[in-house]
Amino acid sequence: MKRTHVITGMLVLLFLVCIATMSVAPVVRAEDNATGEEAFAVSSTIELKAPPEEALTVPRQETRLPTVPPIAVSAFVAIVLAPLFVFIARKRKVEVKVKRAVQIVAIVSTILPTLCFAGWVHVARASYDYGNPLDTSNIMLFAYYKDPNGWILANTVPAFEAYTDHGNYYDGIVRVWMDQSASNNFVGSEFSVDVCVRVRADGWILAWLTKDQSYAYIVFWGHSISVAAPPVIGATTPSRAIQRVFYAAGKNFPGHTAINHYDFTHPTAKKLLIFGKSLQRYGTAGTSTATFYYTFPAHVQILDTASSISYHETSSGNYGSIKIDDTILNLYANTYWFSLSLPSSALTLEVKHAVTISCYTEYDTRYTRINLALIFWML
Repeated sequence: MKRTHVITGMLVLLFLVCIATMSVAPVVRAEDNATGEEAFAVSSTIELKAPPEEALTVPRQETRLPTVPPIAVSAFVAIVLAPLFVFIARKRKVEVKVKRAVQIVAIVSTILPTLCFAGWVHVARASYDYGNPLDTSNIMLFAYYKDPNGWILANTVPAFEAYTDHGNYYDGIVRVWMDQSASNNFVGSEFSVDVCVRVRADGWILAWLTKDQSYAYIVFWGHSISVAAPPVIGATTPSRAIQRVFYAAGKNFPGHTAINHYDFTHPTAKKLLIFGKSLQRYGTAGTSTATFYYTFPAHVQILDTASSISYHETSSGNYGSIKIDDTILNLYANTYWFSLSLPSSALTLEVKHAVTISCYTEYDTRYTRINLALIFWML
């Protein structure tokens, strides 16, 4: 009987887990239905949660005169000032008894250390006294992480294109390339994204995209443009910028899934869902096609959508296309990290949506490549 209860309990738990999983992501299935193609599918769910107040502020730097330990003040008053006070009183023939002098000195030696101790407490509290918060009015996607070992700020300098030294933190720009190696192989703006980064000595590191940057920049593809490949699972361009700082400082990166995210332009969103496909046609003239499907359950709430696309062709006779259900998205040759609006029909719940990518190559020695990621902000 007990075994039956245990089995029943496990089945109920499994059912609840399945329900929770369904509420997080849609059903996504890919079908590769052509020869001569290389197609890759990806699906990432990034949790969105507001950063703690501590992450958005920095400890104030306050310069104070060194505070003498209270016990030292007491010793100085008792040993030096007491005899000196008595000596001056006797020399000037002031009618002050030694007993009274000692009492006065005792009072002074009590008050001064107390004031010094209060100064010590103030200095100690100042290290936890945080300054003005980070201005988030122009921030879109925000990534943050706290390294328990703190940062030696000077070691992070190689990661920055430019930075400002604020004493206990640096503000600067970290460049993220489509090339995983983060090299300067491609230096044009279409191949890279500049990410704002703040690294603090107390361990916090923050990275963000601004509101005037394209939604397409959210997705870190993590490959050279010469190869069609899926985005890195769980990665964004801000998390990639954080990764570059870790590498520059000689630290072990905890992984993209360990980096926290939040979107200030969608403050109520709980999840950022990214999924899509990459396709290339090369080596043989003709067409390659890949199709994947997705279905959102009825209880899913979608706040906003976007896309991240790169399209590359090496011949004017080549072409590519993206079709969502019955809507064809217009592509522009040799453009990278651009975003197109999705048709409203792509958001219909409980409907199996089809996304088809096609690449046509005019010659055997030419290629066409398309990278597509759909982005959904969800409750």
